[in-house]
Amino acid sequence: MSEKSVVIVAGGSGVRMGVSTPKQFLLLQSKPVLLHTIEKFFNYDNDIEIVVVLPKAHIDTWITMCENYSINIRHKIVDGGIERFFSVRNGLSSLSNPKWVAIHDGVRPVVSANLIDRCFKTVISNNSAIPVINPSETVRFGSLQDSKTILRDNVFLVQTPQVFNYELIKKAYKVDYNSSFTDDASVYEHSGNKVFMVEGEPTNVKITKKSDIEFCNFLLSQKI
Repeated sequence: MSEKSVVIVAGGSGVRMGVSTPKQFLLLQSKPVLLHTIEKFFNYDNDIEIVVVLPKAHIDTWITMCENYSINIRHKIVDGGIERFFSVRNGLSSLSNPKWVAIHDGVRPVVSANLIDRCFKTVISNNSAIPVINPSETVRFGSLQDSKTILRDNVFLVQTPQVFNYELIKKAYKVDYNSSFTDDASVYEHSGNKVFMVEGEPTNVKITKKSDIEFCNFLLSQKI
């Protein structure tokens, strides 16, 4: 058994994209988005423990898709929660006590093995590894009526997988939910832990709109 686990959070609904099918079940290169994501981690480490967190209403849909697409990668399916916070907590509680755990968005299907590996190598000495990229555009802070330019070198866009010492992140998730918890790193930091960042990838796209599907199709066609 690997010392590594991954909790893949797949709670999207597709509402913002204007589609009835949840984003994680849309097709990329004739396969569900979620399958691409699972394969990225399985291909990185065939022994990694994989937990997929889904809304209860969508679990049967995924089970049917696994049959239809002959998905035989071993993974555990866990019920999600009202907020992503509770979904992650449920996923963490279902793991078999690994040393290190990655938490990844189910709709980031183009994450590279290199980035996954970089995060897992970094977490060994730092207990956390959060992939980030700098914005390429000029950044202003404030409101439409009152704003100022800020140095974009000091601004970071946060991605997943966010990788942690399992015991520390599991303990961090025992706190009460707070709306300020926008990702796993914010929960981890709330408990007094230091967040360590690593260089992410511009191609590590999170699917939130229709054009993201087109971009991911292109990236996957290029074997990225």
